[in-house]
Amino acid sequence: MDDVWNVCYSCKGSRYNDRVLNIKHKGLNVTDLMQLTVNELITYFGDIQGKKSEAIMNILVQLKETGLGHLQSGQELESLSAGEGQRISLSVKLLEGKGKKTLYMLDEPTTGLYYPDIDKLIKVFNRLVDEGHTVLFIEHNPYLIAVANQVIEL
Repeated sequence: MDDVWNVCYSCKGSRYNDRVLNIKHKGLNVTDLMQLTVNELITYFGDIQGKKSEAIMNILVQLKETGLGHLQSGQELESLSAGEGQRISLSVKLLEGKGKKTLYMLDEPTTGLYYPDIDKLIKVFNRLVDEGHTVLFIEHNPYLIAVANQVIEL
């Protein structure tokens, strides 16, 4: 049976009350911002200066570099593919794991990606290896397999 979604009569699905929705930055409220993609948010926050905006930009750029520029900032987690979920986890680990040598294990990280996004992911993997980390992935995509240093076929 399919999920049933009801829209709240009070907030009309925005998840915020009127007091919060009346706060705007550059003409947008929080609901408007939650509907922007990562790529759009990079443009939106690109000219804002300050320590907090720098932290926001680091997160957004990391998501874009792992091929997630198409995601909306308020996208439901249930709507993400397994590969997108893995790449979000990878982005978080990359942001918090500076300096620590890490083994990254991914299962089918290219699922649902077009070749330009796979190229972005390969660049991230290469950067990790260059920094001394180990990247291990289970993959069927011959494009990603072709760039692997070692291939174990089962």
